[in-house]
Amino acid sequence: MNDKIRELLDTSMADFSWKEKHRNNVMNRIRNASRPARPLKTSLAAGFALLLVLCIATAMAGAFSESFNGWLYERWPDLATILMPVNLAYEDQGFRMEVVSAADKGSEALIVYTVQDLEGDRLKNTFPHADLYSAEGYSLSSGSSMLSDYNPEARKGTYAHYLKYENGSLPASGTVTYSIPQIEPYDTEDVNLMPYYRKYSSQVQTAGAPENAYIQGPYHDSALPVSTRIIDWHNSLDLPLSGSVCLSGIGMIDGCLHIQLHYTDRTPVVSEPDSVICPYRAWVHLYNAGFDYLYTGDVSPNGISVLQWGGDEFNAADGTGAPEWQEFFFKVDPEAVDRVEHFFVRITKALAPVKGDWKVDIPVRLIRK
Repeated sequence: MNDKIRELLDTSMADFSWKEKHRNNVMNRIRNASRPARPLKTSLAAGFALLLVLCIATAMAGAFSESFNGWLYERWPDLATILMPVNLAYEDQGFRMEVVSAADKGSEALIVYTVQDLEGDRLKNTFPHADLYSAEGYSLSSGSSMLSDYNPEARKGTYAHYLKYENGSLPASGTVTYSIPQIEPYDTEDVNLMPYYRKYSSQVQTAGAPENAYIQGPYHDSALPVSTRIIDWHNSLDLPLSGSVCLSGIGMIDGCLHIQLHYTDRTPVVSEPDSVICPYRAWVHLYNAGFDYLYTGDVSPNGISVLQWGGDEFNAADGTGAPEWQEFFFKVDPEAVDRVEHFFVRITKALAPVKGDWKVDIPVRLIRK
């Protein structure tokens, strides 16, 4: 979580002071996840070793930010307040996944887990998606998994995963398996577009939009209006931004700010029968000083936010795959653009996926209160 988002989250959480006891409750339960579920009889040496492990584990649990704990309670209060310790981990391919705590209420569950890079720093921009399933045949009907915190010193991300089962409550005697089949690391880079806007916006040339372009916006199911004008991609500037992403053109057209990108290399990082990972993705952002959105393409003429087209790897029918060209529309006047404090394109580069077998089996009785 970057500093700005954390600052915003901490500020928003300050409005919930009346729930402080509940936030402390969540924090204590997550910290308690580092303690054993039942007392053990051990020798003096074993007891010392166990104490050492517990001290380390407790210190790690205490490192979870208060905003993370408060965020858990605000989003899933009924489950967050009954989190139970799990402390099951699996290491593979230089990554360690640990299910720290969990709660099960029969038809829904909340899992708190961490993933740590033991060999490098591949997780800072990565979200390892996990799956939950059971031997009894219960399957997930809906769920959401969110990154709540990232510790750059430990190279470890903390995640919360909410799940709802499709066919009722799991039996208390059952076991659920939590697994990550693949970790897809990637790098990101933000490129300031203001210097390009000031230098090239007065030179923008226009052309009619291609008929097979995919519309992203509230009217994406509608036919592209024949009057739609975009930057002339036949005369692309092709200014390198990062990797194979180039700025094709930038400027004002028909009351909208247009930014056109050209992907010169769209060779998939990995191509499998059921999945293709595009090498680069990019998205243009306009923010004010408080990082609130200033403008959006949804109010532009014809309701267009983004147009995508071109390339054998792109399916214009549904917008899947890697387009060769991408153009962003923002309803904004030139004077307002000059006042924008954050005007950049965020470019994502996919790295080679890491396949592994991060998997833990969790007895339902341990997480159902």
